[in-house]
Amino acid sequence: MKKAFTLLAAVLLLLFAVPFGALAAGEEKIVAKGIDVSYANYGKGKTVDFNKAKADGIRFVIIRAGYSGKGLSSTQKETLPDTHFELNCKNAAAAGLKIGVYYYSYAKTVAEAERDAADCLRFVKNKQLEYPIYYDMEDEKYQGGLTTRQRTDIALAFTRKVQQAGYMAGVYANKNWFTNYLDLNAIQKECEIWLAHYPRSDKPDIDYSAYGLWQYASDGKVDGLYLNGQKTNVDVNVAYRDYPTLIRIKGLNGFAKNTYKPAAEKQDINCDGVLDLKDAALLARYTAGQNNLELNESVVSYNGSGAPANLKNVVELVRRLLEQN
Repeated sequence: MKKAFTLLAAVLLLLFAVPFGALAAGEEKIVAKGIDVSYANYGKGKTVDFNKAKADGIRFVIIRAGYSGKGLSSTQKETLPDTHFELNCKNAAAAGLKIGVYYYSYAKTVAEAERDAADCLRFVKNKQLEYPIYYDMEDEKYQGGLTTRQRTDIALAFTRKVQQAGYMAGVYANKNWFTNYLDLNAIQKECEIWLAHYPRSDKPDIDYSAYGLWQYASDGKVDGLYLNGQKTNVDVNVAYRDYPTLIRIKGLNGFAKNTYKPAAEKQDINCDGVLDLKDAALLARYTAGQNNLELNESVVSYNGSGAPANLKNVVELVRRLLEQN
């Protein structure tokens, strides 16, 4: 009975824990606030203090790992690391922030995208990432002349290679690109979505369940991101999925499989912590030791907004898991 109560309580906590900060109507699914940074956040009076950013409510940071050169000759290096990648990773980790990365690509062929993925994987080698590796494709001058199918194949070539290496992968693009330049349906079937769409007051009319991260402004103000000692513009994001939990459960991004310990992560659950029904079910399955249990729509269901359709579904799932355990 004690085990049953503990498991049920853990699942319910994950489902209904209130994330930090007040949420506006329609934002009850936000699990964490984050920023994304690169070399552009440094120099000419710009500085970054991740400790102050965390104190200001930031819980994750997506860091540019590198980029592929455009128009480079065959004798030049074709892919380049971000000059501040290692520094950003070191300081963000020291501040206790969860880290993901993105790679900016000018690839115009599948082969070039696969090369970019290989270099990105080289840049992140021996690092544990608690957010996905994202493919950033948005250059209309170099990639706009391709067909939607070609651009989609290029993006998926990158993410597939990243996934094959044991990482959770995703694609970053703005609403215009996901709507008119890429096949969103094809991409979301295979990987995560990071959507850029401004301003925050204009919530995207893309299906909520399609994207796990939303970059809602490029002029956010966060303590720790400074220009001559004053807060300056920074890309700000919200997460709708608890990526740190999911990545650890699945043993991705440098973490050993099934090493997630709910008790040890209690503090993270409280601050990062709302899982949607599918993710909570996954956690329940792991907690009960039923890693071979299939989850399907007969067990897990959603309503139109992606929120739990019925608490009864969760309770029933936990009951089944305990019986099988």
